[in-house]
Amino acid sequence: MNAEETTGKNNNAKTQPKKSWLRRALSEPNAADWIIAAFTIVIGVVGIFQWRVIRGQLKVIEDGGADTHELAVQAKNQAIETGKANDLAKDALIKVQRAFVIVHRIPNIRAVIGDDGIPYYEFSFSVENSGTTPTRNYTAHINWMRYAKAMPHNFLFPDAWGKGVPHDNTFPVIGPRETTDFPVGLIPKSDVDAVHAHRLHIYIYGWIRYNNVFDGTPQHVTKFSYEVVSGGAKARLLNEGWTESIKLVGTGPRFNCFDEECKE
Repeated sequence: MNAEETTGKNNNAKTQPKKSWLRRALSEPNAADWIIAAFTIVIGVVGIFQWRVIRGQLKVIEDGGADTHELAVQAKNQAIETGKANDLAKDALIKVQRAFVIVHRIPNIRAVIGDDGIPYYEFSFSVENSGTTPTRNYTAHINWMRYAKAMPHNFLFPDAWGKGVPHDNTFPVIGPRETTDFPVGLIPKSDVDAVHAHRLHIYIYGWIRYNNVFDGTPQHVTKFSYEVVSGGAKARLLNEGWTESIKLVGTGPRFNCFDEECKE
């Protein structure tokens, strides 16, 4: 080879364009390994980015789930409190408007002559529904008893029936703010005279049971027990006559009660 040829080859080498680093890397024998390594790095970076994004989304979901659970708990508690408030309002309404039956202690007395020609006093009581709604399923019973001595402590207050009186405790409905008559029956005048003379004890007792017009409410009961005692003065009868006055005295708490107070 002569000098001119050598010079020409050198000049050709100098005139060829310089390859970029990417082209040089791709032309290397292990270029495939570099490509795989680079691709793996890219996948790793993308994976990290996606993990951070998913983690953030999970956090949002968890926070949202906690908020939803809290809202559900609050809604449940609010529903419970609303139910309690409605129950209180209903109870208050029932207590204000319910039928409430009381027995007036002052009796109505008439002097009468019985079919047997014997003088009697006809006793009755005024029973009032002081509530603003009528009674329902109204039943009642009243008795009178005579004793030579005071009523025993173990007295059981049994229902007694007069001769020929039907055994029926049913009474008509008592309307709101209405008063009705509750007859005791005939008590011989001689027995009342014996009370004035302190030789005899007369007791009048009874019970009243009824429901309200409000569904689901319990049955109500009123119990009463009085002793007839001398009043120490003159009193006018309903039929314009006069007699020794009498008054009623409660016999104690055993048979004078309302509703849950009544244990017998």
